Order: sequence, then structure tokens, then C-alpha cells
Amino acid sequence: WIAQSPHTIRWEDEGFFETVNIEFSSDSGTTWSTIAENIDAAAGSYEWTPEKASDECLLRIVNAENSGVLDATDEPFTIYGPTESIETKPLEFSVSQNSPNPFNPSTTISYIIPEPEQVTLEIYNVAGQKVITLVDSFMDSGQHEIVWDASDYSSGLYICRVSAGQFSGFKKMLLMK
Repeated sequence: WIAQSPHTIRWEDEGFFETVNIEFSSDSGTTWSTIAENIDAAAGSYEWTPEKASDECLLRIVNAENSGVLDATDEPFTIYGPTESIETKPLEFSVSQNSPNPFNPSTTISYIIPEPEQVTLEIYNVAGQKVITLVDSFMDSGQHEIVWDASDYSSGLYICRVSAGQFSGFKKMLLMK
């Protein structure tokens, strides 16, 4: 993420509670600050603009009625300074969860490649059959994203596979029409 730029925080609402608070830590969870209170849990997202850069960021969604019920990001993430280039930091291969998910009819798939590589991004159905190749080209290092318009595909679970050099990453995506 980039400081002083808006970002969307997303969660899945299971219908167990009505409102949530959103909390942020810039020190791997030692301290937490509330960035939003009493957000409708069914909304499933909140737009937030982080103020400062940090390498040890965590977010958590907390039940507003019972603070003992919460879920947090699994690993610390980085918020870069507004003028700091992501390219100046060492990159690691990663594939982010598509957004939105579930989706109808389109979704954005984001990934990072650490060095220039031949990249393929393919979508498979649950039977393991390739349904489309979205990317098959040589790409520069850095963060990339592509939008998949699945208007011509039926509802169901799909698997996204991103391959670059020796790396491969997979994400499950749910198309709901």
C-alpha cells in the first residue's frame, strides 16, 4: 500500500453481527488504534487512507458489540511512503486475492514478480480445465494487475494460476451471477 492514498479494506460478512470496528497496528500488533467504528458488517468493505509508512502493519476487524470476536491479517504488510517507490524495496513473488471476491461479472487479479520474467496467468474451472489465458508475456519486475471480465462464463469456483520463472501462485475465485 502507499501512504496518503486510499485503499479498500475488505472482509466477508457471515451475518453473525451487525457492526464492526476496524483497527490498525504499525508495530506488528503491539499497539492498536481504531480507524473506523460501528461500520455496517454487511458492507464488507471500508475505504481508508493510511497516513504514514511502516513495514510492520496489521489490520483487524472487531465485532463492535463484543471486542473478543475479531479477525486480523495473517502477516504484517508494508505501507510505503507517498514518494517511495515500491521498486526500491526487495520484491518477492506473490499473488493477491482477487478483488472483489465473490465477483460478478469482473474481478481484478494483482501479483508481484521480483525480476523480469515470462509470466502466464491462467484461469481453470474446478474440473482442472483451463478456461482462459489472460497473460502470456515477458513482464518487468514489480506489481501488476489485470481485470478478468467473466461475463461469458457460468457461476462457480475458478482457480487463478500465476506463473513467473520458478514461482507459481494460486487463488480461488468465486463467480456468482
